[in-house]
Formats: sequence, C-alpha cells, structure tokens
Amino acid sequence: MDVAPQAKRGTAPELGTRTMAGVGEPMLVEYDYFYRPGAVPNGSIEGRSAEWTMRIPAGTPLVSARLRDQPWYCTTFFAAYNLMNVPGAGACTRDSQGNGTFDEVDHTGISWGVAKVPPVSYRPTEIALPGGFKVELLYEGISGNVVNITYREFADNMARPAFQQDLKYTLSKPDEEISFRGARIRIHAAGNNQIEYTALSTMRR
Repeated sequence: MDVAPQAKRGTAPELGTRTMAGVGEPMLVEYDYFYRPGAVPNGSIEGRSAEWTMRIPAGTPLVSARLRDQPWYCTTFFAAYNLMNVPGAGACTRDSQGNGTFDEVDHTGISWGVAKVPPVSYRPTEIALPGGFKVELLYEGISGNVVNITYREFADNMARPAFQQDLKYTLSKPDEEISFRGARIRIHAAGNNQIEYTALSTMRR
C-alpha cells in the first residue's frame, strides 16, 4: 500500500525580503503539488525470492510503501520476474538496518520470503503526482551590465523541467526592477558569483 500523498505549496524566498542567490541557484520558486516520499538507489539491486527475481536499475525512483506492514520502497512498474522471465509484480527494497543502504528485496505479489542483497546506498526524493506545478527563476551570472536568468517550468515530474527560457536584462541604474510573467524583482547588486535582490511579487498562473 502506498504512503498517503503529501501536499507541497509555497513560494521562496519570502516576498519583500532582501536575499542572495549564487550562480545556478533559484532566485524565485513557486510550487503547488502533491507527492509521495521516495528514494533513488545509487546502484543496481537484484535478488531472488522463490520463483521471483527482482531487478531494480540504478537511478530508479522508488515510492515509499507499506508492504506486509513494513516500510519499503517499490517500483511504479513491474520489475519482479517469474521463472519464465516475465514481469508480473512490482519490485521492492528496504533498508532493514536503517543505515542508509538497501539490503533486502521482495515483490508486491504473494511472498515466499525476503531476499538479502549486497548493500546499495540511496538518496531521498519526492515522487510528484500528476496535476501539480513548479516554476523557478535561476541566476546565471552577469555579462557586462546584462543579467542572465533562466526560467524553468515543471509539470507532473518535478525532477526535470518541461520547459525553459533564457532571459536577459540590462541594468542601467542601482536597484533596477525587472519583471517576468507578473513576477517583479528589484536587483540591488549582481556579480559573477551571486546576486542580491528582493522579490516583490509572484508569477501569474
């Protein structure tokens, strides 16, 4: 059984607050989506339990779930294979020792026992549900008096942008105000390494 979705809504940084961002960091982020906690294994996981062989490739996003009343992380597709090598169930793994590594595998069908596997480290992630959004403006440095900013738009998959656009703004005076899709940002200072600014309003949806 999947863990109940959680809501994530907000804007960062707080509007009207003077702040700084480094090159490649977000200047303004807005988000509204539901997600399930998840994890991504840093290596491949494979193990066999009775007639089932579980294969989880490295980098696969796994959803947090309760399987036989224990916490597991499971694939969102069939990755458990029967004796005919036909996928027929989801593959699941867990950190039985709580030490930051996955060391057991099982599947979402009728279990005949958990299989031990060589430990594989993992990192936490979020599995976004369809219907949400996230938008952000990233600082990309300055060339002369031209500030470079990237707009990125995420839909459904919050790990990869669905759309992005490069923006350029010429600064002609101190505390210059720039705008994009309703967002207004006052730039106090900009350099090769960071920008100091105040976000005044959010983007239109």
